[in-house]
Amino acid sequence: MNKQEFHVGKMSCASCVNHVEEAVKKLPGVEEVTVNLLLEKMIVSYQKPCDENKIIQAVYNSGYEASLSDETKEKKPVEKKKDSTLIRLILSFLLLIPLFYLSMGYMMQDSWHWPIGVFLENP
Repeated sequence: MNKQEFHVGKMSCASCVNHVEEAVKKLPGVEEVTVNLLLEKMIVSYQKPCDENKIIQAVYNSGYEASLSDETKEKKPVEKKKDSTLIRLILSFLLLIPLFYLSMGYMMQDSWHWPIGVFLENP
């Protein structure tokens, strides 16, 4: 018995999971199918008459995307979102610094001169 993990895309609800499971269970040689909606992952236990290409084709025919799961080649969706969130946080912080200085710079101590005022006074 072979056990293979697949990445399944375009699923949005439990009904989608049922469609994928039923489509793959109809294939000859498939013994067990487990689909995880949140991880977009499907684990299939099958015997020899069935192969990976037939499983991928069955998922595709039911209206979803499937590919062999390769952990080293592709980041998980959670990790992709984490990376984009970190980039947005850093960018927001960098844009916050000048905004903060422009809005609160005049409140600094008297020994500090506000550079914008200096530029405006001297032509």
